Amino acid sequence: MASSSPERKKNVCRRFSDEQIKSLESLFKTEKRLEPRKKVEMARELGLHPRQVAIWFQNRRARWKSKQVEQDYTNLKADYHTLTHRLESLNKEKHDLLQQLSNLCSQLKHKDLDSGNSSCPLAIHDDSDPNHKQNMAMAIEENVTNFDSGDEPWWDIWS
Repeated sequence: MASSSPERKKNVCRRFSDEQIKSLESLFKTEKRLEPRKKVEMARELGLHPRQVAIWFQNRRARWKSKQVEQDYTNLKADYHTLTHRLESLNKEKHDLLQQLSNLCSQLKHKDLDSGNSSCPLAIHDDSDPNHKQNMAMAIEENVTNFDSGDEPWWDIWS
């Protein structure tokens, strides 16, 4: 006869009582693994075989580990999304700052056209240049290094 018949479902017995499960769960909170002596003692107190206690703990550890992995995954996924949004924000900020720098240098370039001297410390390249970003980054890094060297205050570079 199929195991899904109504008669079969009525005869399903639980392997552990609610009290036994409660005791096992409370012990599991303090000890994830039982020493053989503790396992025998617990089995005697609950009226079970030591093997039943051992298998219950093994199954419970497997469920606990699954939940831990799931929680770790959820935390990592949240961290990933936070970092992704932060990266997008920083990239937008970088783009805006480079645009602002480009505009300022253009203003300085127009101002100094008559003198033939460029006050802009950063050579602004055409965006169609494939090395534009790399050149800009190198120029910025070079100027930041100069700022840090203490040769002159950074604000003097724009005056």
